[in-house]
Amino acid sequence: MWELILACWDVNPSQRPNAKSVVARLNAALKARSERPAGPSSSSLSPLTHAPSRLPSTSRSEKMQLMSASCLACRQRKLKCDAAKPSCARCTRAKPPAVCEYDFHKTKIQVLHEKVKKLKLGIKSLEHGPSVSASATDPSSSSSSPLSHLSSTQAPPDSTPTSSPDEMVILSESFQEDVGALIKSTTVSASFSGFYCPPLRRPYELVLFDDIRIAYPALEIWGLDTDTPRYLMTSPMHITPKNPVGLIARPCNDALIRSIANLGVKCLAGMAGIECRWWEEDELPQCYKYHLIDAFLQYRFQCAFEFHIPRLLASLSLSPEEGPHPALIDTMCLIACAFSRKRYMRRHEPYILSQARMHLAQSLAQADRLFDFIRASTLLSRYYSFRGRLLEAFTTISTCASFTIACQLHKIKSCVWSKPTPDDIWTKSLLPPPADSIELAERIYGFWMVFITERNHTASDKRPSAFPDDEIDTPFPLPLSYFEIPSEAISVFPQYTVRDIFNSKSGALNAVPDDWPYVLTAKGLVLFQRAAHLRAVAEAGGPNPGSVFWHNFWHTDSLLETYAEGIPMIPSMALMDVGNTDISLSIKDLDLVYIYMQLYGIIIQLHEPFASHGTISHKRCMGALHSMMRVMRLVGDTDPRFLQAIEVSMRIAHSFLEREIDRRKEQKDDGVVELQHTRKTLFNAIVKMSPFQVV
Repeated sequence: MWELILACWDVNPSQRPNAKSVVARLNAALKARSERPAGPSSSSLSPLTHAPSRLPSTSRSEKMQLMSASCLACRQRKLKCDAAKPSCARCTRAKPPAVCEYDFHKTKIQVLHEKVKKLKLGIKSLEHGPSVSASATDPSSSSSSPLSHLSSTQAPPDSTPTSSPDEMVILSESFQEDVGALIKSTTVSASFSGFYCPPLRRPYELVLFDDIRIAYPALEIWGLDTDTPRYLMTSPMHITPKNPVGLIARPCNDALIRSIANLGVKCLAGMAGIECRWWEEDELPQCYKYHLIDAFLQYRFQCAFEFHIPRLLASLSLSPEEGPHPALIDTMCLIACAFSRKRYMRRHEPYILSQARMHLAQSLAQADRLFDFIRASTLLSRYYSFRGRLLEAFTTISTCASFTIACQLHKIKSCVWSKPTPDDIWTKSLLPPPADSIELAERIYGFWMVFITERNHTASDKRPSAFPDDEIDTPFPLPLSYFEIPSEAISVFPQYTVRDIFNSKSGALNAVPDDWPYVLTAKGLVLFQRAAHLRAVAEAGGPNPGSVFWHNFWHTDSLLETYAEGIPMIPSMALMDVGNTDISLSIKDLDLVYIYMQLYGIIIQLHEPFASHGTISHKRCMGALHSMMRVMRLVGDTDPRFLQAIEVSMRIAHSFLEREIDRRKEQKDDGVVELQHTRKTLFNAIVKMSPFQVV
């Protein structure tokens, strides 16, 4: 055998044996080996026979039987399985022990058909009257929860149910499995080592489930190298004292699985677990939209976009005339392609962009699903900003803001849904009245989505906003899970709007620690716009001391102090301060990183015009800059896709540093070298965060 191998490696190709002779010699060698007496002498062993022979000793049919006898977990990971019952050795050694199941020689397609059949039976049983209550199937539904008596299956009075039975089945049956999937060990790219931490054993029971924003490193939710990326959503079924908003992590394949089950979409990824390389096709297959929608769900908070995910997934099965407008689907796909930062997806962006613009024009011309038009236009503006097309981004969001005002979305006076009356705002709106609490919540989030995107442009560029503060009646949004509880319970929560921010007696800023991070961002942008307006007035010539300007200036400064005092400390910052370098940022860390970076940018925006004249303003700016650099050290190599929004504050700080360096050079200050090093560090961070070329 060794001589045959050497002959096949001959340098001269003409001297190598052909295929027929190789087969003949292999057969002869196998026949001789089978006739050889047991216990061969050591002298007959070649260098390759010190290890057991790798040639098959079983027939092809026997090998296929052994392969099909493997458990599902080992087969999915393409690992060798000893097929032991009730649990194989690999599943037993796994930490925590994996669920070892066998399909008894069934194909993957047969297994999928059985799962679909099981789900249909469960849906049918729920439609004819559920036999098991939500509290019996959900470990989080306990008497200890302050909102445990507010089940998501209870519809608000005089309204339609907020969740259909199939939505509840899909979300509830797979949740414990999803939590278990978070414990798997992942390999981490060296460039994003800031995410990494040793894998820890995670709880399966929701009664032990901590706030997911703190309990899980961000890598385990949507890390780059995880086999199943995840997205976050809120659900009233999982509200507990430690998880007050019901935040859960879902695997990013819900839209694809729904499309296969309900629409008959052909996709190997959802049907057989094989990677679908849809981006390699010259003509995009039908499944590409659902792959991109699943990816978009991870990045929706980067666009300030929040909506009822189960309802959206259910609407994907409707006809194009009844479901989401194609413009909204196209812009979701566009954001997914851009935020993924994958070159092979970028080549499809021009086609998807042309489709989105065409469908937006059709929606406006036909007055078709105008609320989807507003959300799609905002996503398109976000895409333009991400690609560095800032003028197009500002033009798009400015037009969208004017249209939002025409739809009266800034005049929603309450988070509590009620039946429409002849004198409510919807009689003056281009939109029909909301049908239930969920639709009202999406309208409220739709307004704040436009508000946040528009204010990011106007506040950073010191331009007037299309939304005057005094004309906004829409309250800051509650977590979406709260809108699935009865309406009378929603009325208990305080409802503040923009005007309350500037009233120190209202308590709107004092309640910051209990706020949803989405609301913290919106409140910060209210102060950001006020600071930008005051700076624009100062740069236009500067008022005289004692004028109304200084009253507004110091009032805004005191509001910023109140706002800063109410923001919780970044949990990982305490670890960094004591010298811990092995830090993995949690989701709450990243939320607070953005909020603090926004705060420091606002302080510099407000005080920079007076930093060279007044010692207080200079102290404020330098303190904000120092704090910003501390946060950047904490961020380290975190995936820039989830931090791109903080770039605005970093640019404001960089502009201040340039002016400060020039001023100190004129004074021949010794601290110039240190400031130049800080500016270089800040600029490198901006380049890393920015998805387009920084000039």
